[in-house]
Amino acid sequence: MENVERFRKIASELGDLYEKKNKAYGNSFSDTYKKLGIISAVTRISDKFNRLCNLATNPNIDDLDESLEDTLRDMASYCIMTVMELENAKPIGLDMQRDVVMREYITDKQIHKGDVFECIQHVYIDDDSICYFKGKTYTSEIDGCITDEEHEKLHSWAIQDDDEENWWHYFKRI
Repeated sequence: MENVERFRKIASELGDLYEKKNKAYGNSFSDTYKKLGIISAVTRISDKFNRLCNLATNPNIDDLDESLEDTLRDMASYCIMTVMELENAKPIGLDMQRDVVMREYITDKQIHKGDVFECIQHVYIDDDSICYFKGKTYTSEIDGCITDEEHEKLHSWAIQDDDEENWWHYFKRI
């Protein structure tokens, strides 16, 4: 039972540190995750992993301001915060809060007849019916619309100034 107690103590300390850093810096991890998606978490965890490797394989490196244990705790915190973001992800709907995952940078933001797209997250309509299925491909049958599961062609994806309601958060051009 000693290991379980030690684990809980470290987890509690991580929670205290998380609270302290959020008070000092704001919720920058979550803010960045909402803008850039999972890649932002992978980047932070990778940075800590690289630092861990350098500290572990280079005994001559001075800890400077971050020890091996600090680096491991930071990695664990980033992993927990990533799980929190994944748990907070809601089904995507045209009128719901989104967890934006940028899979590629779309330079041509117009939809043209004949364009083919892969859906990268389910898209729900107002009554919670799935309109587009993750992993499925869709072909635009008219300009301005990615034809949905029911071959509906009367809706359109308007380009919004705030960049959060746009089709390229849900589809990648193929």
